[in-house]
Amino acid sequence: LLKNRAAQIVRDTLPNYTKGASELVKFGRRLPFGNFITFPAEILRTGFNIVQLSLDDMASDIPAIQARGRSRLMSFGATTIAAPVAAVEAAYQFSGVDREEMDAYKRSFATSWEKGAVLVPLGKTKDGNIEYINYSTLNPYDTLTRFMNRAMNEGDKAIAQGQDPADAVTNVV
Repeated sequence: LLKNRAAQIVRDTLPNYTKGASELVKFGRRLPFGNFITFPAEILRTGFNIVQLSLDDMASDIPAIQARGRSRLMSFGATTIAAPVAAVEAAYQFSGVDREEMDAYKRSFATSWEKGAVLVPLGKTKDGNIEYINYSTLNPYDTLTRFMNRAMNEGDKAIAQGQDPADAVTNVV
């Protein structure tokens, strides 16, 4: 039973491109928009499963399992939230670009897909234009950051109300 449960956790939380090749993903590969969709599909599948498993563990009556759930969720949060925040804050310190300038750029000049993105300033050109990297396009977990924040809030609320955290995550999805 233990070995089967451990194997299930590994299957659900580590990318496996044959598992991620659902019929929908296989169909998506044939569309003219690009054929490399298995990786993003696996990021979504495993990310949702990591958060779900974390919340399930946190709802356990066993303190060690609760601690494992908190640890798993904190690790996922460090990857999806802390790393981008740290990159942006370090860039503000070293690039000479301040937050107000970047916010003004996002409001006035950024393309629609960059308005909500994590932009890491690199500096300014001789003309005074801001140079930056769109971290959101580099970070495969960017989509999950928004999901994780909501899932944590809804999971905590479900546990406090004596409800199943799995239902909360399903509603968030």
